[in-house]
Amino acid sequence: MLDGSAPSEEDKASHAWRTETATAKMTMLQDSVRTEAYRDAIQIHAEDFRDKVVLDVGCGTGVLAMFAAKAGARKVYAVEASDAAWAAKQVVAENGLEGVVEVIRGLVESIELPEMVDVIISEWMGNFLLKESMLDTVLIARDRFLKPGGRLFPSHARLFIAPCAHGCFAERWQGYVDELWAWHSFLQYMHTSFGLSYDALTKQKEEQASEYHLQTWDWVQLNASQLRGPPVQLLALDLASLPLTRLQNLHAESFDIVLPITEDGTVGGLCGFFDIDFRGSVKSPATEPAEIKLSTSPFNKAPTSGREPKPKTNKPLLSANSGP
Repeated sequence: MLDGSAPSEEDKASHAWRTETATAKMTMLQDSVRTEAYRDAIQIHAEDFRDKVVLDVGCGTGVLAMFAAKAGARKVYAVEASDAAWAAKQVVAENGLEGVVEVIRGLVESIELPEMVDVIISEWMGNFLLKESMLDTVLIARDRFLKPGGRLFPSHARLFIAPCAHGCFAERWQGYVDELWAWHSFLQYMHTSFGLSYDALTKQKEEQASEYHLQTWDWVQLNASQLRGPPVQLLALDLASLPLTRLQNLHAESFDIVLPITEDGTVGGLCGFFDIDFRGSVKSPATEPAEIKLSTSPFNKAPTSGREPKPKTNKPLLSANSGP
């Protein structure tokens, strides 16, 4: 501090927020498709929030908690494990909602609430829906705090994949080829200059190059013209009934799918995208479902984050012809 005193815990939290979190949160909030979908879902289903108790899981800066408060919630518990909780408290107070929204710094797995809740809201989705997502935390919150018959926003999610073409695939293959060429040039140099062989490391080098260049994902915006066939649903989740144990073991499940190729061209790999739905209670039906579906589909005119083409194999790009 300027007066020479040690920084307080609030000072430390403020600094961490400014240096590590602010830019990322600002980017998410400026994703208008995502933020407006949550706002519209809460407004359209206002009856599910009016005079109700709401839990916001992973509240960040508190935007969803404030949407719920403005929709008439009696009480909103906004839980955040990171230093963003400090920012949420400031923003909630600045907007005059501290009487309704209580920001709690902690983990959903370990905090205690004084009452059960009627609604859980959360922006839990990760890349490709489930990569680094918070869905497990949401399900824990559901099992610990949600009243029987309570609502989750969002309530359902679907994951799709489709064959696609994109320039990133050719770039990745070229990077893979270049790295292996450089390695073999190194082998020749060591043998010619020093009479030493490093061939024993070639298999490891090839595996590392393949993993880095060909078996990881890219986060890019796609449009429908880059698909080489129709999307196929890979997974459908109902958050009200999805067991936590199944979510934790999804990586071990097998999925048998057929991906039709309906367009001539190059298939570089697979793209993945997801839809989430906000379905309210029977007393609060959605009158305009299109307004309360958040989709990262390449068919969307207004893109949002979440679409990632994935390199298909460690082999060259495929030339595809449409047909059965």
